[in-house]
Amino acid sequence: MGGHAFRNLNCPRIPPDIYFKVRDQTTSALRKLLTHVVIPTEMPAKPSYGDVEFLVSAFLPTSPASATVLDYPLMISIIKDLLHTPHGKRGYLNPDVMYFAVPVPGLDSEVDTWIQIDVKVCDAEDEQGFAWHQFQPNYASRLKMIGSLMKPLGLTISPSGLHVRVEEMEGINFAGSMVFVSREAGDVLRVLGLDRRFLHGGFGEVEEEVYQYFASTWIFNPAHYAARLEEEKYQKHIEDRAAPWVYFLTEWVPAQFTQYPGYRIYDDETSLEEWRERTRAAVKEKVFTMFPGITQTFYTKRAAHLREVEEGRLRQVLMEAIPEGLEGWSEDIARPRVVVQEPGQGLVTPPLNPTRGDAPTWVNYVGMWRKRFEKEEERRGREEREAAKLEREKAEVEAKRERILARLKVLNGVGRE
Repeated sequence: MGGHAFRNLNCPRIPPDIYFKVRDQTTSALRKLLTHVVIPTEMPAKPSYGDVEFLVSAFLPTSPASATVLDYPLMISIIKDLLHTPHGKRGYLNPDVMYFAVPVPGLDSEVDTWIQIDVKVCDAEDEQGFAWHQFQPNYASRLKMIGSLMKPLGLTISPSGLHVRVEEMEGINFAGSMVFVSREAGDVLRVLGLDRRFLHGGFGEVEEEVYQYFASTWIFNPAHYAARLEEEKYQKHIEDRAAPWVYFLTEWVPAQFTQYPGYRIYDDETSLEEWRERTRAAVKEKVFTMFPGITQTFYTKRAAHLREVEEGRLRQVLMEAIPEGLEGWSEDIARPRVVVQEPGQGLVTPPLNPTRGDAPTWVNYVGMWRKRFEKEEERRGREEREAAKLEREKAEVEAKRERILARLKVLNGVGRE
């Protein structure tokens, strides 16, 4: 399938020679307008291409579109002129992407044929931010294969960087559970135990090398993908993904691991949930070892959350303990004296330390609760004393009964020869 941003245009898949020609021409045109213009690294040995993708940032100071606030209509108009095409628009579902269509060069055909060009605008203002945005779409977003594994292990890759999550918080506040780790692509690969080939296009001309590369990470577990593929929602989700990703999940992994989908990392007795729990703890320890500075932030956030949870629990306990209505409240506490003073008759605002009049101007809630607890203790003690007295009386009655029976036996000669 080719590009499908323009429903009314014929945008088929294109062979590599035309793809590279259009890519180079478009790159030269965009660099007249922008400082950073890159093409995400494609999968090796692709037989055809559906579109040409660009990641751009930082408009040149001399560019008409170099304003602080991005003016998409102006940018689209300028790029259309640079590409000599009438077709260009901003994405609806992806508003940071601009779509263009240019004629296929050197094609002699009765039907107009176009090539779709996707230009994603990155709002990063520095080199590091742009490098991070460039890192994610490499190899047609193959990193998402590992991202699917990383999420249940407590790691999140977002546009702002790599994060480790506080497990106790993520079910309540997922975004708030994240603790920033790094925005360096190399740091992500170090955590995963992967080399830097992913950053520099260091693979050969065979897709197999890319698949083996991702499967070599120490957190790889085919059982994870087996469980996901059993979900109907996930099956529909991968239908919209790139063909290499679908092939990796549905064909390559099963072919490499003959025990799939029952494959387990440790042994047949270890469930997927147990493996995730162990591996998540190991991932967290590795991240803390590599980035010791975030440890305090992580545990401070965790402690604050647990304290809030405990306060909520205690609040609920107290609310349930407080009686409803007037039951259980003492009436022997004097009501506060309310003094109404008209303006102009002395001080309107009461003093910080009010004086005591005929009745206190405050309510002693502590004393009120103490009296209630004292009454409860007194009642409980009285009940215990009455119960003990009843037990003693029963014991005395039983003892008298035994003595009477013993005496009757003697009088009646019971037990004599």
